[in-house]
Amino acid sequence: MTKKDLLAIVIFLLAAVCFQPRRIDAKSLVDPDPLLDEALGYAAVYNYEKAQHICDRILSITEDPAIQARAHWIKAVAFAKFQLEYRTNELSEKLEREKGYIRKLDPSLLRERLYHFEVVQRFHKTVESDVEGILKQAVSEFEKEQIPEADRHYKIGQSFLAAASIAGEKAKEYYRQSADHMSKAHKLAPENYEYAAYCLTALARADRLTEAVEVGKELTKKYKAAPRFSMESDPWYLYAAAVGLTDIMEARRIALERSGSPDADAGIFFYVTQSDVRAAKTPEEKAGIWREFIRKMENGQIPRKGYNLRFLVSAYYKLGHFESRAKRPEKSLEAYRKLSEYSPHYAGIHYNQGVVLEMLSGKETDPEKKTSLMEQSRKQFELQKKYNWHGTMKQSADARRLK
Repeated sequence: MTKKDLLAIVIFLLAAVCFQPRRIDAKSLVDPDPLLDEALGYAAVYNYEKAQHICDRILSITEDPAIQARAHWIKAVAFAKFQLEYRTNELSEKLEREKGYIRKLDPSLLRERLYHFEVVQRFHKTVESDVEGILKQAVSEFEKEQIPEADRHYKIGQSFLAAASIAGEKAKEYYRQSADHMSKAHKLAPENYEYAAYCLTALARADRLTEAVEVGKELTKKYKAAPRFSMESDPWYLYAAAVGLTDIMEARRIALERSGSPDADAGIFFYVTQSDVRAAKTPEEKAGIWREFIRKMENGQIPRKGYNLRFLVSAYYKLGHFESRAKRPEKSLEAYRKLSEYSPHYAGIHYNQGVVLEMLSGKETDPEKKTSLMEQSRKQFELQKKYNWHGTMKQSADARRLK
């Protein structure tokens, strides 16, 4: 072998080593950013299992503490939201574990919605006669807690707001107290979007409508859109809703103007659609309007990422309702089943499906199909008893089953 041959071999080996293709970690090919938005959407519509699955995937592909903190936060929100809506404590252990991770990674995220759930959870199985005692205990604890003053007023304000919803004759006084504390929280922490949104809500419920509109106007000047992970709507939606308490036509004008903005989220389109539905005369017309809204959300003309998913789910619910009123049970059932793909146990969805299946069984002449529809209806009523959203459907579901 000549020196020339040896040199050629050395050059070949060096090239093989130096230009060896870099190994690519499959994990690095997955962008966690859109997954966070998707997970938040499912958390917003009570589908904690889907939200948890997506967040666990995010946690397996990133070592970024900020992204990890947000993934744990979305899981905590999903667990807390499900527990609150369905009056259960079955996910409490999981919720506390996620909050533990958040405290280590980014404690500031506890201010984002989790304070709200922590407060309202205290009242979720309370009857009217117990409200005052639980409220006093909550306020006393928050007054002693070592937290920023804005957070203290927010928690106390949330306590009065939660108590008012079940307080009977004292509701008006509790709404007034809530508005006082929420206003203080907003003034002390004007950068906190959630505090501002709840300040507007509390003011409106206390009939301090002028102040509510002013907070809404302030939000539209300060924010182009709601912060990315906010559990609240577009600031213009909040502003229009406040104006609509005294002037529906002006609120519609604001919403229509906002809907032409590239920053508008699904909430403002939903607000416009609701006003169109109110103006429509027949159930068929109303169903058509909601169907068009759904089409635009499904094809991306109206943004659906993140918390916007709740508007799509709500639209399917309304579509199912109006199709039922239009005596088109097959289309009604189709809408409810599509909704269930996003949120399997959405408010009253099992009860509504049970009723529609009952309607279909009444029309069916084939004995085998009729029996099948009746059995499906019975199962839906059973599920409604289990997933008893805010306690509003249980008695109705029981009554229908016993007929």
